[in-house]
Amino acid sequence: MDKTKIDIEVENEISNGRIWRAKELLKHEISTSEFDQSLYKQYADVLSLMHDDLNAGCYYFLSTDRSPEAQRKIDLFVKRWKAQKIGSLSSHFPKHAKFPKKSDYPEPMCSDLVAMKLLDQDQSEGVSYAGGTDEDGDNGCFGWAFVFWSIVGVFGLGLVSLVGLIAYLVRWAFT
Repeated sequence: MDKTKIDIEVENEISNGRIWRAKELLKHEISTSEFDQSLYKQYADVLSLMHDDLNAGCYYFLSTDRSPEAQRKIDLFVKRWKAQKIGSLSSHFPKHAKFPKKSDYPEPMCSDLVAMKLLDQDQSEGVSYAGGTDEDGDNGCFGWAFVFWSIVGVFGLGLVSLVGLIAYLVRWAFT
């Protein structure tokens, strides 16, 4: 959809009292568009109309809007999801706002992330996130899950083998 067309459709839906429909239109546009800070601001404005301040804060954070009202919602979002690592915060971003390299973050996001100590100040390198997470922010969770389930599997197989051995011994003893 053309930006002007989506703007007109969103305005029409809001003026007709269908804020939820405006939200759906913008959500679809976000999912099919590249990183677009003005689109994120528009979506945040619609979320604010719906009194969804937490999610509005996420999209204001992605936009360039740092007005006092937007900053209040950004602070709410950051306070809820920061947890000292970029992954917990960025996991709520749309796919085009999850950058593989810290140098790809646009302003004012980059400055905000540095101020929150979620990105190192040195922007020369590619993937150097504060908090010890990788570029996806998952802390190697898949690796630990694999190890955990492997151990569970070994114990499970051992238990099945033990039950089979006991059944064999019982049959042998009574025959």
